[in-house]
Amino acid sequence: MREWAADGLIIVGALTAVGGAINATFAYMRYFRQRDAASADRRTRAIASMELVYSASLAAVITGGGIAILVLGLVIGHGLQPWTLSMPGSLMAGGAFNALFSRRTLEQLRKSA
Repeated sequence: MREWAADGLIIVGALTAVGGAINATFAYMRYFRQRDAASADRRTRAIASMELVYSASLAAVITGGGIAILVLGLVIGHGLQPWTLSMPGSLMAGGAFNALFSRRTLEQLRKSA
């Protein structure tokens, strides 16, 4: 039963991490479309850039969560060291802090526009 749970966590974690990576890819494609379609106005470009930073930060949190679930499955089922859970945790924390900072900056940019 323990092996099934560990393998299930590995699969769910991998799928979640891939979903975060796909989310980041769509954020980059959206940014390049906005940048090409946007005028030469510096504020518009700054808003598009901050939207990319915010979306990529959220994708980092999602990807970090998926990697954390995957590592948890490896800790349970395959004897990986428990301290390795701190690595995806730091990715999630960094992404969350960056998302918070970029969201505040984005709101300020939109108010001034």
